[in-house]
Amino acid sequence: MIFMLKHLSVKAKIGAVIVVVLMAFGSGLGLLYQRMRANVLDDIDTQLQNTTTLITDMVETAADVSIRNYLRALADTNIEILTSLHQGQIHGNLTLDQAQDEARKILSGQPVAETGYIYCINSEGTVTMHPNPEVQGVDVSEAAFVRTQMQRKQGYLEYEWKNPQEEALRPKVMYMAYFEPWDWIVSVTSYKSEFSKLISVDDFRQRVESIRLGESGYAYIMAEDGEIIIHPFLGGNLLESQNEEGIKLAQALLNKEQGRLNYLWKNPKDNTPREKIVFFNTIPEYGWVVGSSGYLDEFYTPVHRLRDLILASLGLALLFSLPLVLFISRSITLPLAQLTAALAAWNAPEGEKIRVQWDSNDEIGVLARHFNQFMDRIETAANDLSDEVQERKQAQKELQIYQKIYQNAIEGISLTTPDGHIVAANPAFTQITGYTEEEVLGQTPSILKSGQHSSLFYEQMWQSLQQAGAWAGEVWNKRKNGEVYPEWLSISSIRDEHGDVIYYAAVFHDISEMKMQEDQIRFLAYHDPLTSLPNRTLLMDRLEVALSHARRQRSRLAILFIDIDNFKNINDSMGHALGDTMLLEFVRRVRDVVRETDTLARLGGDEFVIMAEELTGENAVIQLAERVMRCLETPFRLEGREFYATASMGITLYPEDGETAGELIKNADLAMYWAKDTGKNRYHLYTEEMNTRVTHRLQLEADLRQALEQDEITVYFQPRVSLTKGRATGVEALARWIRPGGSVVPPSEFIPVAEDTGLIIPLGLTILEKALQQILELHSMGRPLYLSVNLSPKQFQQVDLLDHVDEILQRTNFPAKYLEFEITETVIMQHLDTSLSNLHRLSRRGIRLAIDDFGTGYSSLYYLKRLPIDVLKVDRSFVQDLEEDPNDAKLVETIILLGKSFGLSLVAEGVETSGQLHFLKNLNCDEVQGYFFSKPLPFSSLLKYIGNEPK
Repeated sequence: MIFMLKHLSVKAKIGAVIVVVLMAFGSGLGLLYQRMRANVLDDIDTQLQNTTTLITDMVETAADVSIRNYLRALADTNIEILTSLHQGQIHGNLTLDQAQDEARKILSGQPVAETGYIYCINSEGTVTMHPNPEVQGVDVSEAAFVRTQMQRKQGYLEYEWKNPQEEALRPKVMYMAYFEPWDWIVSVTSYKSEFSKLISVDDFRQRVESIRLGESGYAYIMAEDGEIIIHPFLGGNLLESQNEEGIKLAQALLNKEQGRLNYLWKNPKDNTPREKIVFFNTIPEYGWVVGSSGYLDEFYTPVHRLRDLILASLGLALLFSLPLVLFISRSITLPLAQLTAALAAWNAPEGEKIRVQWDSNDEIGVLARHFNQFMDRIETAANDLSDEVQERKQAQKELQIYQKIYQNAIEGISLTTPDGHIVAANPAFTQITGYTEEEVLGQTPSILKSGQHSSLFYEQMWQSLQQAGAWAGEVWNKRKNGEVYPEWLSISSIRDEHGDVIYYAAVFHDISEMKMQEDQIRFLAYHDPLTSLPNRTLLMDRLEVALSHARRQRSRLAILFIDIDNFKNINDSMGHALGDTMLLEFVRRVRDVVRETDTLARLGGDEFVIMAEELTGENAVIQLAERVMRCLETPFRLEGREFYATASMGITLYPEDGETAGELIKNADLAMYWAKDTGKNRYHLYTEEMNTRVTHRLQLEADLRQALEQDEITVYFQPRVSLTKGRATGVEALARWIRPGGSVVPPSEFIPVAEDTGLIIPLGLTILEKALQQILELHSMGRPLYLSVNLSPKQFQQVDLLDHVDEILQRTNFPAKYLEFEITETVIMQHLDTSLSNLHRLSRRGIRLAIDDFGTGYSSLYYLKRLPIDVLKVDRSFVQDLEEDPNDAKLVETIILLGKSFGLSLVAEGVETSGQLHFLKNLNCDEVQGYFFSKPLPFSSLLKYIGNEPK
């Protein structure tokens, strides 16, 4: 430091002192700023963390209330059922045992959430009703929670329980209601973790949305599948949205259970994204993520103000110090400045002597005399070196150009003497070979030999150098680390003025990457990029070779065409990345069960082919197919979740099912198609009969499209007869396909084809509009019948279903209150969230809703209570045997009783005998339909039927 100060001017020294002072002042202010900034950051973290904890507690509290309300409602509903049965006992319709047996059937058939159930005990702790008959009558009063039940009999209870098939206790909840006439404590119980979808978000939505963090920060809640629960402006599923920022944020939040996260985000009113911070917690029981977030620039406003104040203070200090520095430096340096000006004034023009005249005897005068003497010596030496300098400058300039080329070339360069010893190597030589220049100087190029070339190769190389003076070609050499690599080598001879060789210059370029790219291109041309399996091109090539071998050896080979069932659903719902992971796991499993001599290939998407050669018989390929089916039985664990996959397979054998590769692949594809069409998760061997069926189905699809275009589909109507009025109060519309020649295509043939191909949507709309127009004619004649129309699964899941229905209702002017849609309970329960939304939207339009085939699917009492349903239709499979099968009779009676308790209208299908009709009348069933009254009729016949009814 002292050495540096000695070489500074006086002005610089004074300035340095002032700079040190300002730096000390600025450092103090900077430390203060950092301390305050850290405090602000701590406050931000505390505020966000406290807010997140508050929301978490609020959600858990609301969830607890929702669970209590749900269990209480279910318990109260069953108390009403017991009361109804008790009344039947009082009025003499049932004995006590009959009433209690009926109650046990009804209560035991009601699932609660996923694994919960309903059971009853009496005041002594004895089980009076339980879904497991073996528990019936057992004394369970020793259990602590049972003793609590016996004491309280009413209210909410939490405890821990473990089902027989489980390993650990889990939190469980119960709501008890006491039915005193029978001394039954009705207990509705289920695991607490199964009620995430029953939480009433509206109970705490306003409180969460009212939270503000900074100027525009907020709190939000998201489900573990990416669905937005509460957010100021976002909705839907964030993982399935087009918002890339949202997808990245959701994935980051779901990767950890809790913590903090910094990210970029843009609110709807912002033009550009800003940095944001979020504290988040996970509520494992309900699969929710709670977050509190705010923009850092809003939190940093106080810190930014402090920073501006510090900068202003430093600026003022600098502003006041500059005049002081100028004043002090001017007073000290003025004499030196005058001397410098004098020396500058005596500078002679270019070409003349440069001398300084100063007659004083002080230090400056002595400096001037020594300067003149020094300039005399320099001028003499300069004259002697002037010419040499010019020559050296030119040579140096050329040498620098060559040196830069030599040093910066990407090719390795080495220089060897005529006897083969290396005298120079550039940096690229070191980078490629791994040898430093010091290590190779004096060595021969043989240290790079890979051993992959013969001595004849090197002899021909030197022979070319001696005769032509140059050689070029591809060489495999070895790096210092032992790695062998390919290079393109060019060797040229350098001669002197006499023509004698004085050096050999070798220039080479590493072509490893180019070789690797060539190999990769060749690989990708014949392999699938995801699975690295042979693609269609390589498969067909191998199959042609295998067929030639089979013909010569008179052997057999088989083709297994595999398609993963419902794989598109996984891609659409979980994303293509998860789908690719599943495909890789599928390939790994199949590889483990096929022989090493078999070829597994991917044709694209979820379609794979196995080519098995040299088979001993048909049993061998069947065993291979069975192994493939068994390897898929274990669930796929992907991203912490389990998925089940099945496959449909078509099998062809050479020479029975085809002589060429194309025939075998095509016929195996047809066999696979048939396996998928007959239920999936199976394999089929190709047969001519199957080919005929598949061809027929494809032709049927083409004919159906043409039938829709040419309006060959007509509507038939089956009356629905009121048992109290004795005449039709409504009709069900049914599609019928009558070809131009008069032949009829059964609905059992063309309806499944329409559903599979999506033609059911235009077909359904056509039937709806035709039926509305015709039944409206009956309305004008004074017979306002209800029109019942079936909605298929694809129609019910249409996003724009309601829009199409509204358009047809407006176009036909048909009153919506006389329209009834029938939906099967299986379709509703498979897509419950969407179903609830669609059903409520249809109900708000005034359209009646009916559950078709009730009793054949889920038959959930709780969801039956939630759905806006007007009508229950008892399936014909129960009605047709109720006279012979007591179980069917009891089931029909239970369904009608339940429907009546929920205030629904009951319609029985498939009534064909007077005995069935009499049974249903005794149960107070509202309406029936079936061949006993009428088969489906064209509209002209329906008019006659209505005209012949009793007035």
